[in-house]
Amino acid sequence: MKLLCKLFGHKPDFNPAYDTRPHCTRCDWQDYAFDDFIKQWLDKHMD
Repeated sequence: MKLLCKLFGHKPDFNPAYDTRPHCTRCDWQDYAFDDFIKQWLDKHMD
């Protein structure tokens, strides 16, 4: 399945009811960019 992601890109899936971040249904890749965004926002606004 990782080959399909390399050829065609990830197949993202996100359901806020049970997921904390978007992920790929083929290879279980997870998008941590949202975590970085939240961390930066908290650092900026909590100082």
